[in-house]
Amino acid sequence: MKKYFFCTFITLCLAGWTMPCAAQVEDDFPIDSTAVDSAITDSAATDPSLNDIRFANFEEKDWLDNDYIRTLRKDINIVLEGKVEDPEMDPYKQMIPYKDNMKGKFVIADLEPFMFGGLIIQIIFIDQPENVFTAWVYSNVDEESQTVYDYEVRMFLLEETKSELTKDQILELIKEHPELKLW
Repeated sequence: MKKYFFCTFITLCLAGWTMPCAAQVEDDFPIDSTAVDSAITDSAATDPSLNDIRFANFEEKDWLDNDYIRTLRKDINIVLEGKVEDPEMDPYKQMIPYKDNMKGKFVIADLEPFMFGGLIIQIIFIDQPENVFTAWVYSNVDEESQTVYDYEVRMFLLEETKSELTKDQILELIKEHPELKLW
């Protein structure tokens, strides 16, 4: 259902893009043991899975407007405003090197539930549309009450593959597809 919204945008934006292999991501951004422990818990066979709980009530509109995206925007704002209290803390140490490339608002290029929990979100900043960023935003789940809480960005990286879209083309896509918006 969510692919419906992204099909046109992704085709134009990310032709030929592939997810980085796990080794590349780990080399560039080592994942701490807490994230690995959470990932193992999420990938264990349970009924229902944690991602089933996370996204059970998502309707089509929720895929493009949710707490995962809001958390990502909040953390980006913290970096851009220079309000990072601990620059060595993830995700800030991953975002700070890209501060000059993260100007203005962004549009969602793609998002998918991640097998280790939460969402993988690809974004393109409107003022530097050639850059494609990928973030992993995780959330905890209370299995008993089936509630989702404590969203956090666990990975943030600049993709090597460049977008061929211009700012005007992105704005036109947003105009044609009102379900897309600038964050």
